[in-house]
Amino acid sequence: DLAMVFHSSRGTGGSELFITRRPTRAGTWSVPAKLEPPDTPGEELRGWMSPCGFELYFESSTRAGTGDMDFFRMTRASVDEPFSGEVEVVELNTAQFEQDLRLVPDRRRAYFSSDRNGKFEIFETTR
Repeated sequence: DLAMVFHSSRGTGGSELFITRRPTRAGTWSVPAKLEPPDTPGEELRGWMSPCGFELYFESSTRAGTGDMDFFRMTRASVDEPFSGEVEVVELNTAQFEQDLRLVPDRRRAYFSSDRNGKFEIFETTR
């Protein structure tokens, strides 16, 4: 089962995260379904799902985060369960704007963009 997460405003009043699946690389994508949670009146953007499908990172401007646009993480025990347990990624967030988080497959290194130094730049972080 292959999956893709994306954001769309599809008449909801703000950007929300959606998921679509296909059984094989040559298969047809399913009808996109709204990802639950998150569900806020504001913006959820640019979801990134781990290769195993158990972690989802995304950006939000409407949560009680650190700054303008912040990273959050949700997990699930299996690909058949919904994501839950939204947690702010405080190690990466600042009072400025963070976006476009991408982790390498082993999830020990990540890249993202931020204007924390006055203009948007690409940052690398390791754990």
